[in-house]
Amino acid sequence: MRRVLNETLIYYKTVSFMKAIQTAGYRVCLARIQIDDVERAISKIGRQLQVVNADCWEQVAFATILALKSFGRGTNHARTVNGEILLRLAGTLQIADAIKEYGVKAGENFVVAYGEGCEKRIEELLEELKTRELPLEECQNENMKSLFEKAALVEVL
Repeated sequence: MRRVLNETLIYYKTVSFMKAIQTAGYRVCLARIQIDDVERAISKIGRQLQVVNADCWEQVAFATILALKSFGRGTNHARTVNGEILLRLAGTLQIADAIKEYGVKAGENFVVAYGEGCEKRIEELLEELKTRELPLEECQNENMKSLFEKAALVEVL
C-alpha cells in the first residue's frame, strides 16, 4: 500500500494488525496494544522501542520518522530517539511535558519500534507484557493536519 505523509512517500504492509513502514532509509513498525501494568511497560522501553499514548498510528509514525531524521541530521533536541519521539508528539522542547502528555498510560497505547527487526521487537514486547495487539484504525483526516503540524513544530523551536 502507498500513502503520502507530509510529501514523503512511504510504503507499508500490515503484519497482523501491526504496520511496517519503510521510507527514506528508515524502518518503523507500529502496533496498538493494551497496557495494564504501566511500570512493567516502562521497564521494557528502549532497544529501539517506545510506547506512547497518542491519538492515532499515523501521528506516531510521522513523529518517529521526524525523530529519526533529526538524529540523522544532528538537529535532534533530545538525547535519545525515544525522547525525540515524545518531543515531536507533544510539539514541545520540554521532555517532562511531553512525557506527561504522551507517555505510556494504562489502557490503549501505541508501541513503535525502529530499525531492522522492528517487527520482532514488537512481538517480543507483546509476549513479555502478556498483552494483546489491538486493531489499528485510520486517523480522522480533519485531525491529521494539526497533529502533523505539532510534530513538525519542534524543527522551528
